[in-house]
Amino acid sequence: MERRQRIGLFGGTFNPPHLGHLKMSKAAKDQFSLDEIWFIPSGTPPHKKVDNEVSASDRAEMCRALLYGENGILSEEEKEFYFVDDIEVRSITPNYSYKTVSMITSENPDKDFFFIIGEDSLRYFHKWVKPEVIAENVTILVASRNESNGEKKVLTGDFIDREEMTLPEMIDYLKENVGGTYEVIKFDPVDISSSEIRSTVTEPGFEAEKFINDDVYQYIKEHGLYREAYDNEYIENIRKDLKDKLKSKRYLHTLGVMHTASSLAMRYSYPVSHAVLAGLLHDCTKYLNDDEQLKYCKKNNIEITDSEKKAPQILHAKTGAFEAEKEYKVKDKDILHAINVHTTGAPGMNLLDKILFTADYIEAGRCEAPRLNDIRNTAFNDLDLAVTMILSDTINYLKEKDKSMDPRTFETYEYYKNLIEQREFARRILELVN
Repeated sequence: MERRQRIGLFGGTFNPPHLGHLKMSKAAKDQFSLDEIWFIPSGTPPHKKVDNEVSASDRAEMCRALLYGENGILSEEEKEFYFVDDIEVRSITPNYSYKTVSMITSENPDKDFFFIIGEDSLRYFHKWVKPEVIAENVTILVASRNESNGEKKVLTGDFIDREEMTLPEMIDYLKENVGGTYEVIKFDPVDISSSEIRSTVTEPGFEAEKFINDDVYQYIKEHGLYREAYDNEYIENIRKDLKDKLKSKRYLHTLGVMHTASSLAMRYSYPVSHAVLAGLLHDCTKYLNDDEQLKYCKKNNIEITDSEKKAPQILHAKTGAFEAEKEYKVKDKDILHAINVHTTGAPGMNLLDKILFTADYIEAGRCEAPRLNDIRNTAFNDLDLAVTMILSDTINYLKEKDKSMDPRTFETYEYYKNLIEQREFARRILELVN
């Protein structure tokens, strides 16, 4: 008889996924001869709010970064055993594990499934919605977090009926009251928790290699995850101040950039309040004329390049970043950097840089730039391509008008033009191979 494929189902919020999750899944795979492990990030957990309001799609992408990243700890051969299943991410209703398990097992009747769960979660398993359905369809593999793998150590806390039970006692209780087959995953515990990572990952000196691989860390940084949101009152006070400082037309443009930046942030999974603040403050020193910009720089020891002396109107990016930090107490380095480069751009911009740079060009009040509608459409589908199009049109405009151009603009254009060309070349190669 042909051997049935054995699949491990590993569900959770994965907020974020870390090396402990990976070690647990590898132990399950090795000990129970599993052919594949499916990571199943929860979509809308019915029993709790996802901390820091990190989206399901972000958590799924971090799982992919953990499992398939170039800087991960899995070999190319090991990566083939892992799969990220978006079944709960795509769901339009609250997710219950019994529904997920029922759907997967009914669609794959020729496979045997194993449900990987941590001991902490097992303590509450009898309180889940229809746990008996899960127990009926899969073998439950329990990963213990204590040194004895749950065989001897007495645990305390909110257990079944709030009694002190060892892991074997908990399993016996569940077998009698819920049913099912339970096995213990034996592995050396890893002292890592997602909550600890969330609270420290944005701090200087965070040692990513101890908790998450570099690919997950870079995803967290790029998408601004686990940062504290700016509250509405703080943002509203800044808006009122700018309304008094800026001319009416400039203020309306500022609001347009703010709203467009927030829309792009929603599209590309970036903290909306950070994008709103960057959009609101990007022109915060536009109340100064060219001479006053030069004086502002001199007074505050802000370096001025030769190209900026020829075109002082672009200095508002530098002075704006300075004023955002000193006057409006913005400490977030990404917001300040985005304001600083929003006129010229910069090679290798981060996500917020590109969001603000693009929002400044395509906001609803703009109407004179060529192919503006094309760029607006592109911005919500391919941000790098939109940036490249904006830079190309900006350079053409400056040349036609014989206006001074900051060298950073051309350097940025060359960077993104090459990026798009390399990406297109890689796409064509893949088409030929496939």
